[in-house]
Amino acid sequence: MIDEKEKSIADLYKDLKVEKDEDDYLLAFSDDPRKVALYNKIMSYPNLEQHRAQITMVDCRWCLRENIKDEPIEMDDHENGWRVLRKSKRQWLWITCPGCNYQWALWKMGCGQRWHELRKEA
Repeated sequence: MIDEKEKSIADLYKDLKVEKDEDDYLLAFSDDPRKVALYNKIMSYPNLEQHRAQITMVDCRWCLRENIKDEPIEMDDHENGWRVLRKSKRQWLWITCPGCNYQWALWKMGCGQRWHELRKEA
């Protein structure tokens, strides 16, 4: 069974057929190989938990609240953002500190990539 997020990407391409194989991997089929390639590229991006695993700053530097790393990662479309699984556009990723409401961009929290490195990827 394909979930709604996976299906919404496939819906961008009306003739793109997406199925899961016996190992639960998604496979895309189309007469247009460019559409299949784009779909496969989008599905290979890191997920939010893989981005979270790169965070080195655990506590808020403003209010000193502990362990904000585990708060939800929020995102919004941004041309200088990160590649994220199931998102065709780059995403700006941040965590909001529940203590002071400061929005910490993941790169400020020590995540591996910086904004100037993101432009290198096509």
